[in-house]
Amino acid sequence: MILDILLSDYKRIPIVTRSYCTACFVTTLAVYLEFVGPHQLYYNPKLLLTTMQIWRPITCFLFLGKLNFSFFFRLLAVYRCCRMLEEDVFRNRTGDLVFMLAFCGFFILLANCFLGSAFLAQSFLMSMIYLWCRNRWYRFINLHLIGQIAFPALFLPLIILLISMVLYKSACMANLLGILVGHLYFFFDGVFPQLGHGFQVLRTPRFLRKLFDEHREPFTEPGMN
Repeated sequence: MILDILLSDYKRIPIVTRSYCTACFVTTLAVYLEFVGPHQLYYNPKLLLTTMQIWRPITCFLFLGKLNFSFFFRLLAVYRCCRMLEEDVFRNRTGDLVFMLAFCGFFILLANCFLGSAFLAQSFLMSMIYLWCRNRWYRFINLHLIGQIAFPALFLPLIILLISMVLYKSACMANLLGILVGHLYFFFDGVFPQLGHGFQVLRTPRFLRKLFDEHREPFTEPGMN
């Protein structure tokens, strides 16, 4: 009975959130059980090009660190942020969400060629947090720091960055990269098309919309602006 309830709740999670969180959990569990090692998963352009280890640009976004309390905290953050994007910002536009994630992932990988980070899930999460906070419906929602200090959601990425600068310096560059890539998508999706001579730069490929949204009800809410 309990298993049926858990399975039913699991199936109600939106498909992108469910798929990404499951992949993160399975990958991290596989490392914990020593089926694979972190050295087989991290992003290495040289190994990608010379030995055709084509899984590395994907697995570097899936490993969330050691299987401990911090892992479950990070997984919960991924789950909540991705689900809010999928159910609210990109509601009935799953193809657009997949394209946004692919865009952010690609530019995080590109920038990381110069930074040399091994795993990129933190930057990926930060780009999702940034885009949720910049959405016009949520940017002025009040959040609370330590349950006391209220601030608009728009400032959440900056606050996370400042906290990482003080307490977790190793995550500072990853958070900054995620913010920059998230802003890059936000600018070309929601700002540049509205400028005087602007035009729509980012267009979701038709096959993604056909794959994910063909049988969904129409939804006309604009993207990130």
